[in-house]
Amino acid sequence: MTRLSSLALLMLSLSITNGLAAADLKYHREDYPHWSDLDGNGLNTRHDLLATQSTVKPSFSRDGKIVTRGRWVSPWTGQIYLDAFALDVDHTVPLGYAHARGAKYWDRYQREMFANDVRNLQVVEKGLNKEKGAAGITEWLPPSNQCQYILRFHRIMKTYQLKYFSKEEPRALELIAQCQRGNSSKSEDREVMRLDNGDFALVTNTTKIIKIP
Repeated sequence: MTRLSSLALLMLSLSITNGLAAADLKYHREDYPHWSDLDGNGLNTRHDLLATQSTVKPSFSRDGKIVTRGRWVSPWTGQIYLDAFALDVDHTVPLGYAHARGAKYWDRYQREMFANDVRNLQVVEKGLNKEKGAAGITEWLPPSNQCQYILRFHRIMKTYQLKYFSKEEPRALELIAQCQRGNSSKSEDREVMRLDNGDFALVTNTTKIIKIP
């Protein structure tokens, strides 16, 4: 075998190995076991959260494992819901978003803990959850309580040592900083809104609009 053919075989082997590694790092939702019954109480994480976040005693299916009715206040809109089937349990930092920003290197146990961490879960409207998809804070914000959402999102990112992409990090950090400054201010309430041109801005209770670079 010539030196050239040996080198060619080595390059082909490396190419195949790297290709398989890259394939293994692609996001597959089933690689993040979610809605587990981690505490063994007979309810998976979704229905545990529905039960605990209902402001009245919830109703269950006959087998006691599915929450069917209750009373929930959406943190995204303030609307009240009585039918559990009108709601989703949202991952504040979406699984796919986290995967691309560091979670792809976790083992299955770490992924399951993340997917079922109630600090990263909220009961919200199905329609808005579908609209959000796997978007981060630079791409999507809820209609209400945007600063609360932004700061919650960032806390989860820090807790799990996930890293924003370099192209999105400046805007993300600016949004976070603006909301942190707004939270420390006693004189005015602030919320983030999206302008028609796609930029984000802070709107205060004095109707002043502060554009976020």
